[in-house]
Amino acid sequence: MAFDAFDDVPEKQETLPEKQKKSETAFYFESLGLVDVQSLDSAIVVSLKYASEDNFVKTNLYGDLKRAYLQTDVADKLANASNILQTEYPELRLLVWDAVRPVSVQQRMWNLCDIPLSRRHWYVSPPEKRSLHNYGAAVDLTLIIVDGKYLDMGTGFDHFSDTAYTVNEVEMVRVGKISKKAAENRLILRNVMREAGFSPIDYEWWHFNSCSRNAAKSKYPLIFELLKTKNN
Repeated sequence: MAFDAFDDVPEKQETLPEKQKKSETAFYFESLGLVDVQSLDSAIVVSLKYASEDNFVKTNLYGDLKRAYLQTDVADKLANASNILQTEYPELRLLVWDAVRPVSVQQRMWNLCDIPLSRRHWYVSPPEKRSLHNYGAAVDLTLIIVDGKYLDMGTGFDHFSDTAYTVNEVEMVRVGKISKKAAENRLILRNVMREAGFSPIDYEWWHFNSCSRNAAKSKYPLIFELLKTKNN
């Protein structure tokens, strides 16, 4: 099956990074028992949006972190998803935009977001509600071709409109909000992730949960900071 690269990209798509040296933050996450997803499958591509200024708050929120970390069983699921994808679509790869996101980063994201408070919670999880990212139990990702070109998914990452919703995609194709190819590509991603044990959400095609919030609370500790502090 041939795939068309996504040429009409609403948000800037960065050049894929070369393999990064392990940072102080990475060592800290590993001390908490989190796993670098590329250590399980080097075919997974990582380009953390919040480790650059190419994101909706135009700020590097992750400092020196360039690797994607998840809880061990969640990372295993993602490696399985990568294997499923490569088996069914050898020319495609997973590209991770975000994985574990400490509570302190969630707070900064909330504070820096310029969306009015009355609507902000639609697009950014309030820090006190604890996103599954805060537990290392959620991942944001997309599909790319092995040559590094992005697939058309209808929008870029953190696109704040209904065109990013996973509900009513048939109608969005019918009225021209997204292309038929974008809807098909989203379905490939959802099917692969579901088969590996992840669940999609209604409002962000790129976001997948490994479990429910209640399950995460019972299984995993919250990740509060990027680095060890006197308070944690």
